Parts: sequence; structure tokens; C-alpha cells
Amino acid sequence: MPNRLHATKEDSAVVALVMMNQRLAEQTDKELLEYVKQHDPETYVAGAQGYWYKKIVKTDAHAIKEDMSPDVRLIMSTLDGKMLIDSRQIVNFSDNDLIVPIREVLLLMRTGEQTEVLIPWYAAYGTTGNQFVPPYANIKVVIETY
Repeated sequence: MPNRLHATKEDSAVVALVMMNQRLAEQTDKELLEYVKQHDPETYVAGAQGYWYKKIVKTDAHAIKEDMSPDVRLIMSTLDGKMLIDSRQIVNFSDNDLIVPIREVLLLMRTGEQTEVLIPWYAAYGTTGNQFVPPYANIKVVIETY
């Protein structure tokens, strides 16, 4: 921890950025909760990292497990419906490519199911985004397993 007597402008800037991101995260949580309330609140479940999910299609097929490599379609959009990604891929749980909420929800799913996940920016692609997702984007992901 830096000595407060020798705090720099950079220290102050870092603290300001952290505080700003905390306020943005709190606002995001409120926005997601409002989205849930407006779109079938009885079916959404709160996840551990600030995300929400609901099963759209349920099956009694085999449960997805970490030692499997499921065939998965991810349809990702902004909460207002702007399409970001639509991809079908074989998922390997040992790869670090999956964001945590998608990984956690996949492990709650069974083959042939479809689940919608609302993910806040801080649990998705963060302050930087990626080539498909802009920074600070809250996203809706429909996960289909085959």
C-alpha cells in the first residue's frame, strides 16, 4: 500500500477510476433487475456474479459436465436487441475463453436445452470489450446445447 504522504496523481486517478466503475456496476445491477422485472421476473434466477438466467427449453437429457465438450450455440446481443455474436462451437471447459457466467450456466444445463443469460459488463467483457462486444456492454446470451 502506498504511503499516503507520498501519494501521487496516478494514485488519485486509480482511486477515482475504481470508484467510477463501482458506481457503474451498481447502476448496471439496477438496470438488469429492472429488465428482469419487465421480462417475466418469475422465471429468472440470480447467479452468483450479478447475472440472471432463465431456462427457455428444458429436457431430461444428459447433464453437461466439465469433462465433456458440448456442442453449443451462443447468440449474444445487447439488452436492447442489437446482435453481437451468433456462433456454434464445441466448448472445452479447460479453455479460458468462456466468460464465467456462461461457464456456470452451461454446467446447470442438459443436452438439448436453451437458456437465456443476462450478463453485466463487469462479468462479461469489462471496460475494454472485445472485437464484437463494446466496452461496458451488458449482454443477453441465449445458450443452446446440442
